[in-house]
Amino acid sequence: TQSTWGELTGTTSRPSFPTQQFQHPHMLREAQETVRSPTISAIKSPFTLIATEQLHKHPSILSLKPSPLIIEDPIPSIPVEFKRVIISACDALLSGTKPQLIEEGMGGSYFCRDRHGAPLAVFKPADEEPCGPNNPKNLKGELGDMGIKQGIRSGEQAIREVAAYLLDHNHIASVPPTLLVSIDIDSTCKKTGSFQQFVPSIGPAGDLSASLFDTKDVQAIAAFDMRLMNVDRHDGNILVLETIHHNELRKTYRLIPIDHGCCLPDSLRVDWFEWAWLSWPQLREPICTVVRESILSIDVAHDAKILQDLNIRPECIQVMCISTIFLQSCVRNDPSITLADIAELMCRSDPDKPSALERLIAKAKMQACAQCVNQDLSEFNETLLEFIERNSRILSRSKSFS
Repeated sequence: TQSTWGELTGTTSRPSFPTQQFQHPHMLREAQETVRSPTISAIKSPFTLIATEQLHKHPSILSLKPSPLIIEDPIPSIPVEFKRVIISACDALLSGTKPQLIEEGMGGSYFCRDRHGAPLAVFKPADEEPCGPNNPKNLKGELGDMGIKQGIRSGEQAIREVAAYLLDHNHIASVPPTLLVSIDIDSTCKKTGSFQQFVPSIGPAGDLSASLFDTKDVQAIAAFDMRLMNVDRHDGNILVLETIHHNELRKTYRLIPIDHGCCLPDSLRVDWFEWAWLSWPQLREPICTVVRESILSIDVAHDAKILQDLNIRPECIQVMCISTIFLQSCVRNDPSITLADIAELMCRSDPDKPSALERLIAKAKMQACAQCVNQDLSEFNETLLEFIERNSRILSRSKSFS
C-alpha cells in the first residue's frame, strides 16, 4: 500500500517548490534596497547587518551605534554571546582594527578581531569567493560563474553560510551563529559577506582518531550534510572542542561543523569522498534517538520558505526538498537502517556513475514529464513528490536501485 504524505514526512503541508527567476548573486550589493520595513538599522557604523526575510519576521530593531555600542530591542534569534561578538567587532572596526586575511583556503576569509587582537569572527566577502571578481588568491572570475564545486556559483557561498545556520534547527549540528553583513574593509571599500562567530578549538577532526568522537555529534553532522547535500565536507572543516574532566582523568570531545558555502547545490551529485564522515564508525551504529527525532521533525515546506526568503535558486531549493524527504522516508520506514546506508544511496561510489538517489529522481522526472505534458511546474513537482513517496521505502530496504 502507498504511504500518505503525512506518514512519510510527519507534516500535512507539502513543500512548495519556488518558480520565481534566479536572483543573481550580485544582487547582494543591493541587499539593503530590498528591506520592506526598517527592521534592522545601523547608525554611523562601519558594520551593517544586511536584513533578510528571515529576520524581517521579528518586529525588532537592531541598532549599532558607534559610541557607545549598544543593541536596542535585540532580535530574538541572535544568541546573547553572538550579540557581544557583534558589539566588540563594531568597537574594533571603529578603533581602526581591520579584518585580517586568513592564508588558508581558496577564498578571501578574514579574522575580525577585538581591540586586543583576539579573534571574534570569520568574515567571508561574497566577491572574494573562489572564482569571484576580487578573489585574493588568483582564482578570479565573474559573479555567477560556476565555482570550484559543481552546482555552486561564484558569489553564492556567503548566503549559504547563513542558510546553514538557519536550517540547523535546535542547533543539533552545532553550526556557529552566522549572519550576512557588510563591513568597511577600509574607508573606500565596503564588502558584503558571511560573518560567523569564531570557534576556539584544538584543531580539525582530521588531527584525531574518529573513534574518539561522540556518536550523536557525528550523526547530527552527517544528517545535516545529507539534508543540504553539502559537497565539501572534509575532516578539516569539522572543528574539535576538548573538555578535560580532571576528577575522572579523561577527555571528551565535541564537534563543530564550519564552512557551509558549498551546501545547497543545484544537483543531487555528491561523490563519496566529499563526505569525510562516511567511513567513521558512528555512521554504522543505530541512529540515536535525538538525531532520529530531529530528522523526522523537519518541516520541509518551512525550510523551503527560509531558502526562498534568502533568494536561494529554486533548483537548489528543490534539491534540498528531495534530499530531506528521502532522508526522512528512509529513517521512518526502515527502523534498522543506518545513516551510512542512507548516505551510500545518496552519494556516488564511482564518480562516473550516478548514485541510487540520482537514478531514482531521473526516473521520477521522466514519469512526471510524461504525465504532465503542457502542464505547469507545480503539477510536475507534485508528480515528482508522489514518485519519491512510492519508491523511497523500497529503495531504502533494498539498499539499491536499478
